[in-house]
Amino acid sequence: MTKVAILIPTKNRSKFLVRQLRYYASVKNPHPVYIGDASEGKDKEATERAVKELQSKIHVHYYHWTELNNMQTITKLGKVAKEEFCAYTGDDDFLIPDSLTKCAEYLKENSEYKT
Repeated sequence: MTKVAILIPTKNRSKFLVRQLRYYASVKNPHPVYIGDASEGKDKEATERAVKELQSKIHVHYYHWTELNNMQTITKLGKVAKEEFCAYTGDDDFLIPDSLTKCAEYLKENSEYKT
C-alpha cells in the first residue's frame, strides 16, 4: 500500500485537532499524520496528551513550531515527511484514508497526472 503523509498545521485549536486524530484512530488510518503545532498553554498540552493517547492506534509525528505561520509549517512538514505523497488539511477538516490510498496508487501508476 502506498502511504500518504497527512500534514496538519494548527494553532490554539486543540479541540478540532483532537477530534480529527480520534477520527483517524477510529477508521484505522494507515497513513502517517504530521502535526505542526504553534499552540501554547492548554491547547499545546491537550494536543500532546491526545498524540500520546492515540500513538498506539495511528502513527503521529508531532512538532512544536511556534515561530512559523501556517504556510511555513506546511512547507516544513512536507520536508520532514518521508512518504512519496503528501496531502495537507486544516485542523478542522477530515481526509478519508481509503481515498488517499486510491489517489496515491493511481498517481504512482500515472505520473503524468497531478493533483
